[in-house]
Amino acid sequence: MRPALWPVPLATGILQVPLVRWEPPVHHFSLGDGFAWEAAQVDAVNAVSGGDVRNDTSEAKVEANIEANAASRLWTQWMVSSPHGLPQPEEVALWDYKDILYTTELKVGPAGNPLRVMVDTGSSNLWLKQSMVKTAEVTDYEAHVTYGLGDVFGKAATDRMCLAALCVWKQTFLLAFEIKGMGRNSDLFDGILGMAFPRMLDIGSRTFFQDLGVAGGFSNPGFGLVLRDSHHHSFLTIGEVPDLIQDAQEKASTKGVTLDVHGFETLAQQEQGQQGQLLFWLVAMDLRVHMVTSTGLLLELTGYGIVDSGTSLLLLPMPAYNQALWALTFGLPKIHFHHGLVPCDGTRLNQLVFHFPGRDGELLLSLSTEDILLPAGKSPNGHELCKIGISPLQDDGKTLPHMILGDVFLRKVSSIFDLQGATVTFVPEGSPEVKGKGLDRLNADPPLAEPDALVMTMLVVFVSVAVVTFVAVLLVRRAQDHIYYVRLSN
Repeated sequence: MRPALWPVPLATGILQVPLVRWEPPVHHFSLGDGFAWEAAQVDAVNAVSGGDVRNDTSEAKVEANIEANAASRLWTQWMVSSPHGLPQPEEVALWDYKDILYTTELKVGPAGNPLRVMVDTGSSNLWLKQSMVKTAEVTDYEAHVTYGLGDVFGKAATDRMCLAALCVWKQTFLLAFEIKGMGRNSDLFDGILGMAFPRMLDIGSRTFFQDLGVAGGFSNPGFGLVLRDSHHHSFLTIGEVPDLIQDAQEKASTKGVTLDVHGFETLAQQEQGQQGQLLFWLVAMDLRVHMVTSTGLLLELTGYGIVDSGTSLLLLPMPAYNQALWALTFGLPKIHFHHGLVPCDGTRLNQLVFHFPGRDGELLLSLSTEDILLPAGKSPNGHELCKIGISPLQDDGKTLPHMILGDVFLRKVSSIFDLQGATVTFVPEGSPEVKGKGLDRLNADPPLAEPDALVMTMLVVFVSVAVVTFVAVLLVRRAQDHIYYVRLSN
């Protein structure tokens, strides 16, 4: 989900990051169905210490919690490991709501109350609605998170949370008391699970995913996203990054491309040679539009893309959006818009192509008309209407040129996110073009690409026909005028 502002990172407060963050004293990790075992560990500590570590705030309590935490982590690692002692990936299902957002089940509290949370790689905070959480320990620390579609107000809290078989005993999160600006969208989920970098956290210093990685005993934890439509299986997997990549490549029967994540920096920082901070899953890319009837190249833009599962569309800055919309419809039958929507049947678009230069090769991924058009209801006469899956993005022009790679794009790949290594790996669905090393980078934010020879030929033919037609009409009119004057003279 795209934050509302794109300023200098942290300088004016992306997501309003506070200067002082609330930090929980200790994190506890456990297995989803092992809460009774956790309680037994606490009781054992009580028996030795002669007190109650649940309510004790002394230094002895902290030390006891650390010991219990270490034992709990070992228990979790043993329970989720393979017979060979290696941690195994944990997979949870995702639910697609009308190609708008994806949610998964998060179990909260000692009883494991199931809640639906939206999976969002474009933010970092975890927040839940107050009405859905009854067992949380709430602090006095107030926080405010801003998204592109609204604001969330609440207080820092902790509670036990589980995703699949991985659990965090005392997970830090925002308990939301008030939600503004999200409208009916907020009725579709009980909270948002942010999966971006911890630098954007408003509460604490570690994300839920980081704590889950420790709970699972992974040495290089990562998560994989497979987003598909409602007719196909979508899921989120947590495991070792190499295992996730290998599994995705085996299922797709094709090789993936690993991309470095770039810091989100301003143009001024770039000119001074300064690197931006790792906030989003920001990768280098080119956006191209090819004619559907040929290999003609109509548009080529170079910049960066933010991989964002919390955005349903492709978002481009206004100049690039206008260029892309022109290129998508160039040379095709006129499209009749109805309140911003187009007929699903009969509408044809040119081919939208994404080019990613990776560490060990490059990926060319194409989106067809069927991929770009999204069902949006019916017209008054009963015809199916669709929305073109790109939309303008507010951009102050001070940051690196970028677009948002939302679900329209993500449904074409399996994505593996490596937080420690700061990489994203795309494993394409189907048979896209994956090439080896050796790429020619273009200048950032170029103008419209020059049309190729075929396009130029079409323009020449069009001009020639227009000239011939004009001359023919002129000759006919002169002949008619001559006949008219001859009649007058007679």
